[in-house]
Amino acid sequence: MVKTSNMKVPQYRELVGIHIASLRHLAQGNDAQNRLEGIGLQWPREIGAFAGNDPLVAWRSPTEKLLLSSKAEPLKLALTELAPGKYDALVATGLSEALSVHEVSGPHIDEWMAHLVDALAIPTRSGTCTRARMADVAVFLIRLEPEKLWLLSDSTIRPYIQNWLEFSFNGASPNTPISK
Repeated sequence: MVKTSNMKVPQYRELVGIHIASLRHLAQGNDAQNRLEGIGLQWPREIGAFAGNDPLVAWRSPTEKLLLSSKAEPLKLALTELAPGKYDALVATGLSEALSVHEVSGPHIDEWMAHLVDALAIPTRSGTCTRARMADVAVFLIRLEPEKLWLLSDSTIRPYIQNWLEFSFNGASPNTPISK
């Protein structure tokens, strides 16, 4: 592998220590939003968006939001306050061990990702997120900045995802080395 520390090339890395929870709720009503905001978390204001920074709350579907943080405390509070059985119409469950997070960053990441997922599924605007299929497995993409996105996938297939990231880069830019 070519050293790329001083070069402007796309890169990926696995992020370790990201805490993740799923908030499942009814699509109608504001109960989930009110309870989440009641513990200090922001609610995504539109479909396919996320709110907050750390922690962030990402829209995954009309009935599910993902909570992600580099700190354990905010999600620990959400998991306690929204524990199974506490409310009839919403529940928070921990997914930190179930999902892995890869950060893809640098120039031309959209072109690179288009070799892996449907180009129309790539969130191109900062603050947006979407579900996609990568190498025939479900992934969730969160566009944090113009040249940075997070790719979430099932942690049991982490090596498979990493292999596809490495392999696909050659098709995205055959003359540019990749950094991981």
